[in-house]
Amino acid sequence: MFGAVSTLTGSIGRFTRLKNLCQLQMVKGGCFIHTGAALSVRFRDIVPEPVVPAGSQDILLQNVRSAKDSNAVLNAVSRHHSIMNSKHVVQALKSLFLLQKAQSSQISNGQVINSKDFRKLCEVLKSQIRHLELNDLIEVLKCMGYLGVLADTKVMNILLGILSKQVNDLTLQQITFLDFVMKDFKSTPLVKALKIALPIVFEANLQTKCDFDNVSQLSELLSFVSKRKNMERSTQLLVNALNNRRDQLSLKEATNIVYALCDNKFYSGNFQTLFCYTLDIITDSLDSMDFYEMESILSRLYWKHSDSNGNTSYYHEGYCNGCAHMVIKKDYSFEHTLWILKKLIKFNHYHLPLLDHIAKRVEREPWQLEQFGATGFIAFLSAFSTADYKPPNWNIIKPLIIKACEDLSDRSELPWLRIVLDLCVMDAWSESLMKKVFSREFLSTFMARDYNKLDQIQLLVLDQVSATLSPWSFTLRAPADTISPIMKINGSHMSVFPLQAALYQGLGGQQYVQTGITTPLGHFLDHIVVMRKGGYPVAINLTVEAENRVVTENIQVPLDSKMMAILLVPMSMCAANNERVRGLFRIQVNTIEALGISVVPVLQTVWSTLPDYEKIPYLMRAIREKIPSMEMTGTVTPV
Repeated sequence: MFGAVSTLTGSIGRFTRLKNLCQLQMVKGGCFIHTGAALSVRFRDIVPEPVVPAGSQDILLQNVRSAKDSNAVLNAVSRHHSIMNSKHVVQALKSLFLLQKAQSSQISNGQVINSKDFRKLCEVLKSQIRHLELNDLIEVLKCMGYLGVLADTKVMNILLGILSKQVNDLTLQQITFLDFVMKDFKSTPLVKALKIALPIVFEANLQTKCDFDNVSQLSELLSFVSKRKNMERSTQLLVNALNNRRDQLSLKEATNIVYALCDNKFYSGNFQTLFCYTLDIITDSLDSMDFYEMESILSRLYWKHSDSNGNTSYYHEGYCNGCAHMVIKKDYSFEHTLWILKKLIKFNHYHLPLLDHIAKRVEREPWQLEQFGATGFIAFLSAFSTADYKPPNWNIIKPLIIKACEDLSDRSELPWLRIVLDLCVMDAWSESLMKKVFSREFLSTFMARDYNKLDQIQLLVLDQVSATLSPWSFTLRAPADTISPIMKINGSHMSVFPLQAALYQGLGGQQYVQTGITTPLGHFLDHIVVMRKGGYPVAINLTVEAENRVVTENIQVPLDSKMMAILLVPMSMCAANNERVRGLFRIQVNTIEALGISVVPVLQTVWSTLPDYEKIPYLMRAIREKIPSMEMTGTVTPV
């Protein structure tokens, strides 16, 4: 890229071998030294700094610093390169960096580094490099990297070689910044060696060089270690120090810490205190943040929550509520509102005032539904369905929602089973869409997709809903040859039943409990018990022996007795911030109760927190409370 490199005066030619000096060797105390005799030669002893005529140095420096365009900087280099010293070189590169980054130049990065004047600047840099301090070397490397100078060019090899020689002299801040500067560099022996060396030198010097009273520095250092494996000791040290000084944290530092903890490869108990405290700081400061800052943190929390299989350590109820409150207070656009709403739902965080807010806006501006786009509209409908919430004006906007769905019916790529199921949950029925998803033409294509287990379950639930709850005088059903195989496999993955032991003990034995039962419509029920008036269990007798699974029709129910299904509501179906259950689970309960079976739902979020000695009384109380109202209900009352 740079063409032929001019021969430097005197013995400086010996330093062209720097690219071969990348092999670093670990010595006692975490320090690194180079092997290679050439490093014993000092630049300062070889080439003196050019003498600049009196009065010209300051003017040149000022001109380069105040340049308004990269061409002006390069022109100054062209005219004065012969008298430029190290300060001029550093300032010229800084000016080019700032002008190009601010897009204040009429030429591209490529045009800059391919110009003959930039090549002259590089020649001056090589002759003056011996006069640069560590900070200037790192600054020059940053500027060169941003402009697009490749790491395997001669000038970059010289820079990297000198830095690798002085790696033990770097401060902790210089280590973290140098690592950041090199993150996108092409892999070369010197780059590899430095990237290996920096974390090791960092750990070796952390306790001696770190200012543990400086929370700003601590938060920046935590950002560095959090992105790396095998730095648990340093991470714990920094987290402990920040915990001890957490009352000194600013909003910027708290934000850096949250990002760092989300980037971290492992999670320790003392993280939670710091994590919650920093999110409290951010929540209290949301009013001063713009939308993208707020949304970025929420997205990072959601990604970490998702990657950790729903680990509640990355869920912060206060921050989620704060984001929803800001959307309402600042009346963000529909697009921005939906961005926040989608992420809250992913956390199973249901904020009903936010749902009321967006429903009122749809009532005021119904044309906005058309502006949502298919993805936005699906998110909008899903938010209400998942929360199982009808806003006060639902009957006003419901016809608009149904029409908006029907207007999308020609979009075959959309998740139609989910859309129609969400409509049913919200008691918004569309005959045309139900016929569409039950048609053989639709199912032959839709169900042929790979990894369609979720599609199968959604089709089964829709079939159950249509068979038991539809408002029409006729019944729409999925084709029998499509739905029957799905009924057979529903629940086949279930092998652990957390409520079973408590039911056996509480009711008097396993003869009173039947586990893993199906209904004629294909529901899979965790447990069935039969209770007679007064709250006494009845031993379960089967009318016929079951070959594989027991069907509810085969269970004898004496007069004055009632069949009850005991269902554990998985965490994925429970709200994170209250005791609501997802609309999907509620409508499944309604379809079961439409068959004459009373349902006792037990929230896993509650069950898993109960001590063992409370579980049996808790379960028996839940069953007794259901006995007086053994009629089909329209709502789910979790216990």
